[in-house]
Amino acid sequence: MNGRSEWRFMMLCEHSGRITLRGPESSVADFLSGANPKNWPQAEMRSMMHDHLNLTKELVARLHGDWTGDVAAYDAVHQQILHMADGLSMGIINQFPNKFD
Repeated sequence: MNGRSEWRFMMLCEHSGRITLRGPESSVADFLSGANPKNWPQAEMRSMMHDHLNLTKELVARLHGDWTGDVAAYDAVHQQILHMADGLSMGIINQFPNKFD
């Protein structure tokens, strides 16, 4: 993300406090689902991306100097992204079981 895009994204978070799944995020979810629909159903992928984006409270807290909130939000984002990585990894393993021993 270049500085200008990052600034706009942070301003959006600051004003709305929440990101909705309307733009490129749903495209990413749809792409993933299309690549592996049996293991990554569209609704599940969209929900996972939506959950991840709704955890952007870290940026809002940081912009307001709320360091306790920043750390708590980071911890939540970290746990969610690990869950997301596990789900995506399992989808690949299930799609190509003969490649994993």
